[in-house]
Amino acid sequence: MSVLKQAYAVPSRVIGVFRYLLHARGQREQRETLVKVLAPESLGRKADPQNQGDKEGAGRDMVEATVNECVAAGLLVDGDGGVTLCPDLPVQARDPKLGEPLLPLTLANLFFNTEREANHDLGLAIAWYLSLDAYSAPGNWAELEREMVSAGTKELLKLSDVRYHMLEDWLCYLGFGWTYSLGEKRLTPDPTNHLCARLNWLFPGPAQSKHSLGDVMSRLAVSSPVFEGGFLRDQVPRIENGGAANRLSTATALGLLRLRDEGYIGLYHESDAATYLLPDGDQDQLFSHAALVRSA
Repeated sequence: MSVLKQAYAVPSRVIGVFRYLLHARGQREQRETLVKVLAPESLGRKADPQNQGDKEGAGRDMVEATVNECVAAGLLVDGDGGVTLCPDLPVQARDPKLGEPLLPLTLANLFFNTEREANHDLGLAIAWYLSLDAYSAPGNWAELEREMVSAGTKELLKLSDVRYHMLEDWLCYLGFGWTYSLGEKRLTPDPTNHLCARLNWLFPGPAQSKHSLGDVMSRLAVSSPVFEGGFLRDQVPRIENGGAANRLSTATALGLLRLRDEGYIGLYHESDAATYLLPDGDQDQLFSHAALVRSA
């Protein structure tokens, strides 16, 4: 299964499981103990007192399903009756002080890993959503379903109303968008937070040193393949992009321009260098290089 298909595996529950093990002795706990701590016996009854069909073990089922998805994703290792934070995770990802703030990036790395396909369906859905016009992207399930039918991607993405809400939760938690309310909750693509978390990878070397925007985009495609050039993005139909091969999507451009406006990166146009067009409202801005100004 995947976090997109398992309705119990929402970000808050994954955070709860991870947080507990991050601070546990040896970062390990017996599965039965972990489930009892995170889902006391009364949780099932209290979850929905109006639903007489609720079982006492409903909360336990939620935790069990979440643990299973964490194992499938590679966040946890399951064996000998216990679960452990995967020892193959980067040292910082397992650090008691740094692990939780880094968890969105850790999970993105695991979900999009080429060798672990369990959550590639989530990656495909995110890649497709980021390819849409950031300023007119569907903001709820009804609009998104119509867009999938129009684009011919409904069979590829296999989203439903339930899975849409999982996509909404995970897309926002991983830093690829956010929600707002105008009488109803609406979703919008904006990868600024995810790009901000990737800055040190995208800009190796001394701060202020300039990198060709082509090199930055190549590194981004490897680390976050939901962006242009990534293997997940390549699996979704290409959106008409104004006829220019070097024109970035409005969502990618939005993230880069926001990082510039917030003082994290500099964007530059140097003559006789390969350039990219970054759509900005009703016009395009032309840049060839970028530099890290300050880390997040």
